[in-house]
Amino acid sequence: MCSSHRSLSCEACGAPVSAIDGREHFLCQFCDSLVFGQPLESCQDRIVTTEDEGDGTCPRCDQPLRVGKLDHRNVEYCQTCRGIWLSTNAFVDVLNGRRSNYRGPQLTPVPLDPKELDVRRPCPGCRRVMEVHPYHGKGNAVIDSCHRCLSIWLDPGEITSLERV
Repeated sequence: MCSSHRSLSCEACGAPVSAIDGREHFLCQFCDSLVFGQPLESCQDRIVTTEDEGDGTCPRCDQPLRVGKLDHRNVEYCQTCRGIWLSTNAFVDVLNGRRSNYRGPQLTPVPLDPKELDVRRPCPGCRRVMEVHPYHGKGNAVIDSCHRCLSIWLDPGEITSLERV
């Protein structure tokens, strides 16, 4: 796990946090905040960060997104919750590239949490509600898609969990 276990309480409200199976971060059961143990640049999704402001707004935190890179593709990311917004073409390209380059053990996917299918978020671009669905390929992840913007929102750790199956 990416966490140094420096704190097992929420940075936003002080409530206890719980580990999330298959992810390197914790979730506050009280305010739904995510708690991370290391800087964004050090964690598993491998986002190359910038300070440049993007065009979108985070559907989880309502913060402005920043421009970054996943491998060689442009993405936008949230500095707070570490979610990633990318085009569907970039998603396919990054996932295919990562799967072909992955040399670690194949991991057994963590079962989907059905509660994730009930969360509705606005698209970072057009702000209309995105479609929430299981990823229909190898691996288990619930992703958010906007068919108007041809984009996908990934929560932290989702691209990595799909890469390793």
